[in-house]
Amino acid sequence: MNKSSKDRILDAGLKVWPDVSFSSIAREIGMTRQGVACHFSLEDLRNAVAQRAVKTKNSKIISHLLLSDHSAVRKMPQAERLKHFLNSAAI
Repeated sequence: MNKSSKDRILDAGLKVWPDVSFSSIAREIGMTRQGVACHFSLEDLRNAVAQRAVKTKNSKIISHLLLSDHSAVRKMPQAERLKHFLNSAAI
């Protein structure tokens, strides 16, 4: 089963974090900037990548989100926050 364009874009966003931009993602997946932009506004793209990081438990990105008090992690329990900080330090 092929991934949808949105899934490919979000997965690429995880790879290029923190440089989430239309250009960086387009380069990563061989799509045009306009192709990426037709799926997301830039703000929505960054928020969707943040949500994908939380969903996939990507500790490296989650630790960045915690430090910036991003809305994707505001309700995360303290124990889980600590786990992600410790995991990202070990990477």
